[in-house]
Amino acid sequence: MVWLAGVRRAGKTCLCQSLDDIEYFWRNKRGAEVDFVLPLRGGHEPIALECKWQAASFDPSALLAFRRGYPRGENYVVAPDVERAYTRTYTGTRVRFVSLDHLTTRLTRAALA
Repeated sequence: MVWLAGVRRAGKTCLCQSLDDIEYFWRNKRGAEVDFVLPLRGGHEPIALECKWQAASFDPSALLAFRRGYPRGENYVVAPDVERAYTRTYTGTRVRFVSLDHLTTRLTRAALA
């Protein structure tokens, strides 16, 4: 995996600048890609992050492909139009839709745990 290789759009650049520990993206041979994967210390499962300009544009297929190989861990869609965090379930996989501020707070808490 390559540092910052998943950054292609301005929204992802902003997210990356806000979260110092983001180092990885995930892509399979079929081209499915998860924007960022955070490997947490202390044996915690990886957090998968998808960044969208609009939460409604999220397609869960790449995230579901990732979770077939790595079934445990939290999943987030980060979008500027999410005013209040909410959760959706896709084929048994929970995905939390959040703002960047909410995600930053969550990850700061995880790093301290």
